[in-house]
Amino acid sequence: MRHLRSTLAFAALTLAGTLALATAAPGQPAPSQPPPAPDADKAAPDPTLALIQAKCTMCHDTGFILQGHHTAADWKDLVNQMVARGADVSDAEADQIVAYLAKTQPATPPAS
Repeated sequence: MRHLRSTLAFAALTLAGTLALATAAPGQPAPSQPPPAPDADKAAPDPTLALIQAKCTMCHDTGFILQGHHTAADWKDLVNQMVARGADVSDAEADQIVAYLAKTQPATPPAS
């Protein structure tokens, strides 16, 4: 009797699942691919911004760094001052940071 109940329960669940799948989207073909991940359309984060976050946020908030607007020469002076104060940044990383900040945070902010 116990075996009969479990067999009937299994059959009922299988039938219910089959009917649910058959009626879920009548006339619609099954998708050939799963939908893209939610972040698939977003651009990858800028590696230099990641470098700034890794090297500069020990002392500064990223928002503080990115609110400044300076010339490339001024950014170079600022980065050199931070290195002189102990920032662990190689010469190549400093050049990369300066180029990024000069491009994204120029002395004259772009018009809105």
